[in-house]
Amino acid sequence: MKKVILSIGLGLVVSSVSAQVVNSTKIHISEGALVSFGTDVTNSGEITNNGKVHLKGDLKNNAKLVSKGEVVVDGLTPQTISGTQVAEMSKVSVENDVNLQ
Repeated sequence: MKKVILSIGLGLVVSSVSAQVVNSTKIHISEGALVSFGTDVTNSGEITNNGKVHLKGDLKNNAKLVSKGEVVVDGLTPQTISGTQVAEMSKVSVENDVNLQ
């Protein structure tokens, strides 16, 4: 019997233990896809969202972020959206206290 091992490299590191997501590459979220970031996100690459994204932590956008899909800001504590670049988001649902910087 043959065993098949599938390996996918994303250039994205995600940890479930008090860490943060740091993006320095391209991330494309397709229509119909759902992505939930359970921690802080720092974008230094490029994020394109055509699906649905849940942000549970802070967002620091230092590069290109374009969202024609839905972004839901729904962490358990007050969240901050900041960074050196404009985050273009057309559909945003805020379900938490958010500090825009």
